[in-house]
Amino acid sequence: MAVSPHVISTDPDNPTPLSSNELKGSLGGADKEQYYSFVASPGKVTVTVDIKASEGVASMTLNFSAAESADVLVMSPATHRGSKREVDSFNLDERQTVVMKLASTGSYKGSYQIRLDGAVKFKSDTDAPSSDTDAPSSPKKESPPKKESPPIIDLIRRAATEVESVRRFSADCLPKSGTLSFVMPDGTVQEIKLNGVQKVSHKP
Repeated sequence: MAVSPHVISTDPDNPTPLSSNELKGSLGGADKEQYYSFVASPGKVTVTVDIKASEGVASMTLNFSAAESADVLVMSPATHRGSKREVDSFNLDERQTVVMKLASTGSYKGSYQIRLDGAVKFKSDTDAPSSDTDAPSSPKKESPPKKESPPIIDLIRRAATEVESVRRFSADCLPKSGTLSFVMPDGTVQEIKLNGVQKVSHKP
């Protein structure tokens, strides 16, 4: 699909990024230079230009340059009262941004369509997240830590500790004489004389 950018840059240091492999527009003799950019991967880039003039001579100049390769291609398509197609190409050894300068040089009005094919990428391609690597992944929910069952040795040690606490309660916690009083939930008091108590045990 051919695209005519809404914002056309006339500043070579701030070219308009192309969002499609096709660009079309009009020619008018005294038009200012226009600057566009796209990303080219290592490989061949093919440029196809269709130019049309309703009367007189319509002509234009296309200059492609890259930071690491300077001028990589210059085209000067022109036609007299009709249509003409020109095809050319250039190769790059590494990925880099290419700036395309477009200038109308004819004295009559006309129109053009430029198509770029091959090792090229455009703004719409670089902005769209890839399904494999660029798409943000959903945060993973961490599973709560599993509660491990205590080893059998720990269970044995715990039981031994509880038995020992009962033994100490039986042997040490009560005096050997006197009276032990209990206040019951209903308010009554029960008394046990400690003289002669041989063993005390506790059940939870």
